[in-house]
Amino acid sequence: MRIPLGWTRESAGASEQGGLTPAAYTIAEFCAAYRISKAHLFNLLRRGEGPRIFRAGRRTLISAQSAIEWVRRSEALADAQQLRGGTWP
Repeated sequence: MRIPLGWTRESAGASEQGGLTPAAYTIAEFCAAYRISKAHLFNLLRRGEGPRIFRAGRRTLISAQSAIEWVRRSEALADAQQLRGGTWP
């Protein structure tokens, strides 16, 4: 199967599932993929807790690698809060 330009099998466990993931997400694609609202993403970015973003011309993108790193940081934060007896959503 031919892989479209800008897509990769290596990110987010796609190779185990046989699917393809984009090398970079638009804001809308990222929010849909991770099931969060744009407002929540912008709040995370404002607080410095969101994924790293970059500009490609006029487009704002989030690399697949940055998305994976964001998930790992979020999971580690949730684990730490749970260990300290914090609330669980």
